[in-house]
Amino acid sequence: DYKTRMDELFNLPTELAVYHDSNDLLDSMQRFLHDSEARREITEASRKRVERDHTYAIRMQQLVEATFGG
Repeated sequence: DYKTRMDELFNLPTELAVYHDSNDLLDSMQRFLHDSEARREITEASRKRVERDHTYAIRMQQLVEATFGG
């Protein structure tokens, strides 16, 4: 489900599928159940974003820079 600031971490909806309410969730589930190409595209895009921007190594670097400057 959507959380505040998710759109700062991922490009919605191309890199991450989110929902805001139960109707939105059901619509998304139906779409992805029937559209294997859409599932593949969002999976690949999100994997690339995570590998590029959201690894433990990157988070630790950000923590060190925020703590000690950099």
